[in-house]
Amino acid sequence: MNQSPMGSLPLPPSYLKHSGVQYPLLNYIPNIFETLLLGTILLTVVLNSLVQLLVRGRVDRVLSGLGVGPGAQLNGKES
Repeated sequence: MNQSPMGSLPLPPSYLKHSGVQYPLLNYIPNIFETLLLGTILLTVVLNSLVQLLVRGRVDRVLSGLGVGPGAQLNGKES
């Protein structure tokens, strides 16, 4: 009988072989989808900043397209 490395107790049968549990690919799809969405948002912010830098020579409104930040309002009036 196999012995545990920590002492003289025998190992239970479940530890004697590798179980080889593999999760179905469907479990990874939400993580991949969320990563793609975050990547798309990051790419959009970077491209927006790059275009502003090339056109105006400075970045005025980094997050204006996301509806956050001081430049988010279209008409410039505060409500």
